[in-house]
Amino acid sequence: MRLIFFYLMTVLGIIACRNKSADSGDQKMLDCYIRILEQEENVLAQATMKSVSTKNGVSASSPVEIEGGIRYQGSPMSVMPTAGLMYVREFPGKYMSEHVFTWDDPEKGRMTFTVPVNNLPEFSFGSPKVSASKPAALTWNGKGLERGEALTLIWENAKDNLTVPMELYVQGNFPRIDFPAAKMKDLSPGQWTLYIVRKKLLKTEVSGVSCQAVAEFYSKTIPIEVEK
Repeated sequence: MRLIFFYLMTVLGIIACRNKSADSGDQKMLDCYIRILEQEENVLAQATMKSVSTKNGVSASSPVEIEGGIRYQGSPMSVMPTAGLMYVREFPGKYMSEHVFTWDDPEKGRMTFTVPVNNLPEFSFGSPKVSASKPAALTWNGKGLERGEALTLIWENAKDNLTVPMELYVQGNFPRIDFPAAKMKDLSPGQWTLYIVRKKLLKTEVSGVSCQAVAEFYSKTIPIEVEK
């Protein structure tokens, strides 16, 4: 089972951190979410435009409709019937390095929010076997972790009905992470599968609109045997 629950956790963290000390008038904010499933070859994009006001240091937001809607990768997004004014587009697709949201403003014209996303095409511990009592090194093809990125390793043991997530925020220039033996002991000996979620949080401003996106790239699943 591939677990898709990180978006909710990340968004809750963003909301909890959103707190201004002074009152302000209404401001526009675009919230976006991108999910790429490499193994299933599926892409999901969501976007919500909000009007945000701050009073007595507390922020409140409400979704607003965009005349003409929002486009993703040049194609119109649909409004999700059960999610208010959330715009959605889901389709069979593969990894893309850039994800572009556009909409029209009556005064400022065409607005564009571009979200670069890194993938994780191949990864390995150097062997199909790892030890639960020894250090291990994970390497992958591609870029090292950048600012705003994190990796979540999802270990699953179907026989024992076990799921062990490991979340990592290490940043560096090299596509490598060393796991100490103390971390590997969370895994019991047996046959496991592993997939990795590469997550990214991006915040910027586009012509006065505060834009932020959470992107998740789900890798393919590989088998790994864990020894004592």
